[in-house]
Amino acid sequence: MDIHALEFVKTINTKSDKQSNIEKLGSYLYSQYKYIVEDIIPVVERILNRDYKIKVLSVFFIYYLRDNGWRNTYKKIIENLNLNNKELAYLFLEMGKSDNIKSDYSHTENELVAMLLKKSLIHAKKISNHNERFNLIPKIILVLRHSIKLDEFLNIIKSLERVKYDNPDSNIYEIFDNPRKASFITDEEIKEAFNRLSNDWIIWCMLCLNIPNKIEEPQLHFLFILHMCRYSKINADIKIEFINEFIQIIRSSLNFSEEQIHELRDININFIHSQYWRRLIDHKLEKE
Repeated sequence: MDIHALEFVKTINTKSDKQSNIEKLGSYLYSQYKYIVEDIIPVVERILNRDYKIKVLSVFFIYYLRDNGWRNTYKKIIENLNLNNKELAYLFLEMGKSDNIKSDYSHTENELVAMLLKKSLIHAKKISNHNERFNLIPKIILVLRHSIKLDEFLNIIKSLERVKYDNPDSNIYEIFDNPRKASFITDEEIKEAFNRLSNDWIIWCMLCLNIPNKIEEPQLHFLFILHMCRYSKINADIKIEFINEFIQIIRSSLNFSEEQIHELRDININFIHSQYWRRLIDHKLEKE
């Protein structure tokens, strides 16, 4: 086994200067094993602390991301690392926090951060332990909140949705009501359906934490609500609950005027979503 790598491992396991040596080991492993990723696993497994293992892997794969792009990096992580959902969530979180993210040939730095943190939240959702899951989610959202402007983040996840499925008659939404229909739609349609469902999950996580803030950023908060299930009703009850709570709070705010209500109605009318949602939300804003 690589003697230089083992020296870094020994230092991480026994010395106090953890972070510096984590960075050095991750960088060294990439310089030596970037074409044979599976060869780093025996080295990383010698690190005693699980968190430090994840941090070393995050350094390695940030370099890999820079040279190989998002799709290849995600595929390599899933196929070569035997990590559970909690470990994957933390790995993508660590990568999303990195100061070394560089734009690749098809994505900006912020797009990569958004996709990394989205994957972190998706894997966090699959953590079976309820306490572990809901302890991790706010940490991911906090990193997201301070890494990317929220309006830009919303635009990024919207840009990752295929425009051709922006209609309520698309077959992709039937899979949620009747999973047996999955055999009658294409792999691309199934992928898009779950992409949109994942985006709903992320928005739900953020809105539950009042991000964006209802009072300080009401229009942006409203836009996040509008984006949930834009052309489906799969999360309709949740979306309506968010809408009702939002309208109730802004109506009770002394600083919120009728003119601002009209502005919200204009945002709703011009937003790209189904007629069902456009009419329902406009009715609620008018009625309230």
